[in-house]
Amino acid sequence: MLTPPPRKNTLGYSLLEMVITLAVAAILLSIGLPSFTEQIEEQRNEQVINRLYTILQQTRHRAVSQKQPTTLCKTADFSTCGGDWGQGILIFTDQNLDGRRDDNETIHLTVNDLFDEGNLHWRSFGNKRYLQFLPTGSTNYQNGTFTYCDKDNDLKKARGISITVTGRTQIAFDRNGDGVRENASGRPLRC
Repeated sequence: MLTPPPRKNTLGYSLLEMVITLAVAAILLSIGLPSFTEQIEEQRNEQVINRLYTILQQTRHRAVSQKQPTTLCKTADFSTCGGDWGQGILIFTDQNLDGRRDDNETIHLTVNDLFDEGNLHWRSFGNKRYLQFLPTGSTNYQNGTFTYCDKDNDLKKARGISITVTGRTQIAFDRNGDGVRENASGRPLRC
């Protein structure tokens, strides 16, 4: 009589082991995924504000190096000021300091892809809708804060840049540890 050969232990997993492993993985992903998504949103907000910081520095540098007043404003058509900050930013030489681009004033930069979602607000002394740098590097008696808020207007995710009359820019940070960043005056950012 023939006896079957002894069974060798096969490598692999049973169906029950696979189901348990997948269940544990699903639980871990459901715990970790929201915090990962939140980190991605925070990184996106940081990128927006860092890019805006660079744009502000370039605008100030242009005013100083070209020895001409330079204005940064929101634009919808990329040739005149107006519209919404989300539509675009226009930077131009503003020879008559009126905060509006005239046909004879040179456009230096247009930005149309600063962010996809969220809102950018500019609050300044005198409620001017633009920011103007003079050839000295200072602003035209303006100080204020750019605040970027995500689509949910979550203050803990808001980012900001404060600009002083001297033209100094400062990225907002949370000084008191409450999770909301403050502007240069120590006031919490507002969406």
